[in-house]
This record gives sequence, structure tokens and C-alpha cells, in this order.
Amino acid sequence: GELYRWDPQEMLERGIGEIAAPIDEGQGERLGPMPAGEIDMRRRDGSTFPAKVTATPFLAEGTVAGLVSISYDLTETRAAQRRIETSNRILQMLSHCNEAMLRATSECELLQRICDVIWEGEGFTRVQVVYTQRGETQPFVVKAHAGVRSEEPAPGVAWPVESAARSGQPVFAASEVALPLME
Repeated sequence: GELYRWDPQEMLERGIGEIAAPIDEGQGERLGPMPAGEIDMRRRDGSTFPAKVTATPFLAEGTVAGLVSISYDLTETRAAQRRIETSNRILQMLSHCNEAMLRATSECELLQRICDVIWEGEGFTRVQVVYTQRGETQPFVVKAHAGVRSEEPAPGVAWPVESAARSGQPVFAASEVALPLME
């Protein structure tokens, strides 16, 4: 009952269709053994979760007397799978960056290859390597880039790369939105 957020006594008083209802009502219309499958289920409170469900009716004197059902919440499993996929993509990207280090014949070539690897592998809109220049009129200079090269922001705002340079911390932006200039 805990998985579907019903009290045990309430479960005994209701039909299985009310307790463990699949989001797609057509998913529960079988009679006979149901092979284990992954379906989205709805809880008592209306929230949903991915579940691995297997159900088998049992017969008494030739008629269906009940149902044996096992449900397993796959939420944590799916989250772990996404973390593994992300880790594998990062490892692949690092491997390609290592290859770039071995093959590059100059700093500029290395930086460009690394930008290309990150942009191609992760599908970012833009990847840049930006150096700071102390005491110069233009404090930041793009050494390498891949992807879209946007127009410069208006005075008083900075792209994420400028915010990272000023703060000394990585900055990841979900879009090409300019950030307030940090002093």
C-alpha cells in the first residue's frame, strides 16, 4: 500500500483498478498472466511514477478468485540510469580531449579541438575558451570557440563566461541569456 499511498485496510476495501491504476487505462485490460512490464502508474494522490509491474490472476474452481501483483517503483532506478549515462558521456568527452592533447601541435589548435569536442559531444549552443587580459581595454579575449557566436551583450551585462572569469567559479547557463555584470 505504501507505494500507491493507500492504507492496508483501505486496499482491502477497494478494487485493484482503483488502487493501482495505470495512467493509460488500456494497459490494464488483460485477463491471464501479464508479463512484467514498465508502465506509468497513478497513486492515490494523483501523482505518477514509473513502475515495473507483473500481475497474474489465480483461479479457484475455474474462475478468477484473485490477483497476485508485484509493483516496483523505478524512479530511483531511472535516476541512476540517467547519472550513469551522463558519466559515460563525460568520460567519452574527456577521452576525446585527451586525444586532442596528443595530436595538437599548438595551444590554439588544442583549445579549438577541445571546444569542438565539447560542442559536438554535448550539443551546447556555444563553447568558448576565454582568457583574461589584465590592464587591457578589452579585459577578455576569446581564444577558441565552437557553435553559435552571439553578439556582445549591452553595457552593464556579461555573458556567463565573463561572470565565471570575475568570480573564479564555473558558470553554466541554460540559454544565451546575459547575466548582470558582477562587480
